[in-house]
Amino acid sequence: MPVSANEKVKKLREYITAKSLIAASSGMGYYVKVSLTYANYNKAIVGIIFIGVVVTGLNTAVEALKKKFVTWEY
Repeated sequence: MPVSANEKVKKLREYITAKSLIAASSGMGYYVKVSLTYANYNKAIVGIIFIGVVVTGLNTAVEALKKKFVTWEY
């Protein structure tokens, strides 16, 4: 069964989010990784929540723009 373009975009978003946490050498992913390395779990949890809030906000903004500018359904 072929995969729709919408499903491909969802998978790409998940991949980018996971990649930013795992292979980071700077930014919030790095902050979380270092916090976990030094067993500072409070900072790590706050970092993960912050990343989730930012990603959710970006996804919401992209969906709003898509609804406004993309007139076709796929």
